[in-house]
Amino acid sequence: MGGLLDAGYLISGRDIRGEIPYPTEAEMLEQVRTMIQTIRKYAVKTDRDIHSADWLFLITQSIYWLKTGKTTGKTQSAQWVLANCHYPWDGLLKKAIALRQCPALAQEQSWQLWLEQLGEGIQQACASLEAELNFFMLQ
Repeated sequence: MGGLLDAGYLISGRDIRGEIPYPTEAEMLEQVRTMIQTIRKYAVKTDRDIHSADWLFLITQSIYWLKTGKTTGKTQSAQWVLANCHYPWDGLLKKAIALRQCPALAQEQSWQLWLEQLGEGIQQACASLEAELNFFMLQ
């Protein structure tokens, strides 16, 4: 909801963003906690679908929020994380960004194999997110 309110734009109808309350820090933190649980449960094994890489982008959006207090889009958060943080899964994130910028690559067998084997890397990225959340909570 924070992302919608911060960067969303109206494509049709009446703009009601001013009527929607901005999520509290507690709500945002709960969303991060819930997402970690979801990733731990559902992103252990990935498939050849391009959307398997989306887990990395959701993780970077949460890391971005924890570190800056702001929300941003998937690609922007991933690029920010690459530029400002150093994680063991940076190589996976670079490749995910390349795929996001050129989705046609997902039709190639080598990319499909990469997507299918992404589960372990996503779990590693999730561990980084969990560590960032724990650090945030100590502050």
